Amino acid sequence: SLPHTPLTDPITLLDIDLTKPHTSSDSPVDAVRRSKVKVRTHASGALTAVVFWFDVQLIDGLSFSTQPSTDITNHWRQAAIILDEDLVVSVDTHLILETICEDSCFSILVHKSN
Repeated sequence: SLPHTPLTDPITLLDIDLTKPHTSSDSPVDAVRRSKVKVRTHASGALTAVVFWFDVQLIDGLSFSTQPSTDITNHWRQAAIILDEDLVVSVDTHLILETICEDSCFSILVHKSN
């Protein structure tokens, strides 16, 4: 783990149900998905990256997660999107995180909310 200071609480960026086709495509995998989530910072600092992980519900009662608090050892890890420029924030800064999933690739854009 790299040294870091969390500036927000964890939030859900995107919820994908692969068992149901997406309205823009017959295939749930090929669909472009977007979301915008508002989040409030609880610490001051320079936002340099957005760290993310996934939780998968395989069947009722059986799930898999790559979140940092998971004690399971495997080859899956968290991922991070490094911002092009640091974003300096203070406590109670409101941010908009726009997540785009297209062709199995994630993009996350971060903006200060007005």
